[in-house]
Formats: sequence, structure tokens, C-alpha cells
Amino acid sequence: MGEYMTAYFDKEVSITDARGNIGGITDEVFYSGIKVAITKNGTPVAVVVPIDLVEALQAIEDSIDLEDAKKAIKRIQKRGADNWDQVKKKMGL
Repeated sequence: MGEYMTAYFDKEVSITDARGNIGGITDEVFYSGIKVAITKNGTPVAVVVPIDLVEALQAIEDSIDLEDAKKAIKRIQKRGADNWDQVKKKMGL
């Protein structure tokens, strides 16, 4: 992970400090909406983020998945579905 990633976090806390203060960290995230990186030897290894951010990311991912499914259905309607042997061949199995 590059150094540029730290720009995405509002705060960094070592894993050692986080162990003794996880309640305080989660309260700060909940009440202020900040993103806190948990670091190990100075490298971010996890992030505590507000739940609404996770829910928003999940909604975006669901929307992308839905669009991909719609495209796949249109493709199948247009040219038909591959049979199992065709799928295996495309996958090199």
C-alpha cells in the first residue's frame, strides 16, 4: 500500500494503541464521521469507518452488480446461453 493512501484517513492509530482504546476510536468514528486507520509498524492494515460509508459502498456495488446482470441477460437473449462444454472451453478447463 502506497503512502498516498494515508490521504484517505482522517487519523492513524497504532494497533497497540487501538487495543486499549477501541471503544474511544469507535465512538469518535460514530460521532464525528472520521475514518481511522489502524497501523502495524506504521503501515495501515485496517480502517474503522462510519457504518453509513460501508452501506453507501455496498449500495454502489449492488448497483454495479445489477447493471452487469442486466447486460448478461441482454447478451443471453441476443445470442443464447453457452452450454457447459463451451463454458469449460472458454475457461481453459
